[in-house]
Amino acid sequence: MMPLPEHQHPAGAALPTPTIDLANYRIVRADGAMFDLTRQEHRLLCALRDAGRLLTYEQIAQRAWGYECGYTLDGISACVRRLRRKLGDDPRCPRYLQNVRSVGYRLVVLAEREIGGAR
Repeated sequence: MMPLPEHQHPAGAALPTPTIDLANYRIVRADGAMFDLTRQEHRLLCALRDAGRLLTYEQIAQRAWGYECGYTLDGISACVRRLRRKLGDDPRCPRYLQNVRSVGYRLVVLAEREIGGAR
């Protein structure tokens, strides 16, 4: 399982964060809501986690779906939108899946603990 970083509320209190459970293809939000990951979402999260840094759109398509996949920027963006919704991440000010305009995405994680999950 991969806990995401706690973020500070303007008043100084830490906001609860979701957990990504890659072994079980699931996201568990702080409010207890659970969401299953699609195969595409899982592959995208694995690619970003394994990189541990910003990946370009081309690198994401290559690592998550393979070289000749024909995956488009719109397809990657749609997958990120679905993941942000499941994570409860605000697309106007994302905390977990951050975009560098015209470059790519990065997954922001504080620490990673995998329980029964394979890389």
